[in-house]
Amino acid sequence: MLAKFAGLIAIILLCAAASYVLYRYPRHHHRSLSMHIGDRRETILLFASITTPATILLYISLTFWLAPTFGVNNILFQSLLAPAAVCQILAAWIPHTTGWRVVAHTIFAYSMAFFMMLMVIYFCTLPTLSTVARATAMLSAAYMVTCLGVLQFLAPVKRKFLFYQLSFIGGFCATVLVLIAGV
Repeated sequence: MLAKFAGLIAIILLCAAASYVLYRYPRHHHRSLSMHIGDRRETILLFASITTPATILLYISLTFWLAPTFGVNNILFQSLLAPAAVCQILAAWIPHTTGWRVVAHTIFAYSMAFFMMLMVIYFCTLPTLSTVARATAMLSAAYMVTCLGVLQFLAPVKRKFLFYQLSFIGGFCATVLVLIAGV
């Protein structure tokens, strides 16, 4: 039961950290959350120090509560979850600042997003999901795939990158929260 609530705590921590950064240091819509965080050393340290334990809590929750509760294929699920968690932590500690860090951070951030999207798609296939959970997962998966496609192929949309990035993350969080709620 504690593992179930670890996921809820993790999502609250991650959303609170991102909200604080965007509220405290507002910038332009075309910049990513990572660019907002990378502007100041204190936001880099704050976000990384919150993201690391929150990611570990989410990993624990998804591994020890979600997987057994919904009958997840553990090998397949871990092949998606473990790289996503590692990429999330590396992206947090290698900020989007200058030089090689920009390249490394971008690789880790997009890899994490890709694995998160695959996890949501995988959730859609679980036979034990309720109708609400399946609908949420399917809507989130469709939106996440659309977001990645739109951002890659439609240059004018990149002016609102932050909106698409946050709603992409929101899709993953919404799916996990509905699964935790057991709706």
